[in-house]
This record gives sequence, structure tokens and C-alpha cells, in this order.
Amino acid sequence: MTDPLPPVERAQVNAVLHGLQDLLGAGLCGLYLHGSAMAGGLRPHSDLDLLAVIDPDLTDGQRRALLALLMDLSARHPRAGDIRCLEVMVFATADLAALTGAPRVTFTYGEWLHAAFTQGQIPQPRHDPDAALILAQARGNAQAMVGPAVGDLLPVIAPDAIRAAIAGALPDLVADLIGDETNVLLTLARMWRTAACGDFQPKDRAADWAARQLPQDLAAPMQDAVRAYLTPEPADWSRRGDLCAMLCAELTARVHAAL
Repeated sequence: MTDPLPPVERAQVNAVLHGLQDLLGAGLCGLYLHGSAMAGGLRPHSDLDLLAVIDPDLTDGQRRALLALLMDLSARHPRAGDIRCLEVMVFATADLAALTGAPRVTFTYGEWLHAAFTQGQIPQPRHDPDAALILAQARGNAQAMVGPAVGDLLPVIAPDAIRAAIAGALPDLVADLIGDETNVLLTLARMWRTAACGDFQPKDRAADWAARQLPQDLAAPMQDAVRAYLTPEPADWSRRGDLCAMLCAELTARVHAAL
């Protein structure tokens, strides 16, 4: 199988894998690469998305050690060097086996949480609607770094559960628009595509699909978000706040209609 990762990113993922193996031993049931790397390729601003399945659950000491490991290995946002920001979700097998409603994620690492981590916050278990979407996407295209094929450990997420997850994740996503415009707009476009068509597309492809169905005045900023996603330079939305808000509202309405 062709390696989806360039050498620097491969070394970064291997460092996470070895750190998890040292920390958890046989408790690490599987580690999977998913996200952009497996769905069209890494973009300039893409995180490295990893999903771990463990048994038993983490102890308090393991939570602290895992957080320290990931903070050491992850780039800060926005990334300035060769290594990338990490996004790591950890699931316990017992929670995946008894999945109802929003999945229980036992540990989440992402650079959007960095400020809380530096203030001493340790990732704790939480029920996250967005995790159902991540599980569904990962089950479709994730690559095992260690452990069995992804379908052997991750549950099937039913279409109704996917729609419920989209509806549950929408409010928090829209609330994060200011300061994270490109990501929010692209994620909304991908949610619309999934709600309307039932598949999972990379953000840029979903946004191209959305742009073809939007009014011309809103299609233009949608394509601007795609260009920002595909190039190293971030988009400047500071002078287009009203237009960005209009596009966000339109995309949100389209998602609700598709649901």
C-alpha cells in the first residue's frame, strides 16, 4: 500500500505510535490515520488526524503522560515549520461496544485546546456529537498504524445517527465562526454534502459542490475558502465579516433543510 504521508509527517506519526505503545503497552488495541491524509491528501493547513482504540480506559496518570507526549510532538497553531498540528481522539472499546447517542470520547487532543492545556487542564471523557462523524469517516478510509483493520474495532454508524450527529455538532461549529472562518465554512459545506448525499467528501470537494448550488454572491466567498484551504496563505476575512456571516447562515440553513 502506498504511504499517504511524506517523510516528516510519517516520522511524526511514528513518534506518536511509539509513545502510545510505551505508555499503554497491550492496552493499545489500534491506532488509525484518517482525515485529510486519507481523503485526497494533506493540505497546507491540514492536521494529522489519529484515532486510537484502547482497553482498558486511561488512568489519571496515563492522561497526564499522554497529554505531555502530544504537546511535545504537535506543532502549534498556526503551524510555522515542517511538523503538523496533531488531532488525536481516543476511544475505549467498552464505549464503542455500547454506542448509543453521542459517542463517549475518553481523550481528545487538538491545538484549539492548547491554551486550556497550558493552564493545567487534562482531557477528560466527554460525549461528543462530532465523534460519530469522525468514526463514520474513519471506518470508511482509515489506515491502521497498528492493530486490526479499522472495521474490526470501529462500529457501523447508522445514517440516522450521522444526521443526528450533524444536527448536534452544528451549534458549536457556528459559534466558532469568528476567528476560524475558513474551517467553519468548509466544514458546513461538508456537512451539507453529507446530509444531502450521504457520503463523506474532502472539505475542498464538498465546498466546490456547495458553490455550484449557491447564489453567485455567496459562491465567491465559498471558493475563497477553498483557495485558502489549498494554499499556505490564510484567508483574510476581517473586511468581509458580513458576507462571511451571510454565507455561514445560508450553509446552516441548507444543512437543516437537507437533514
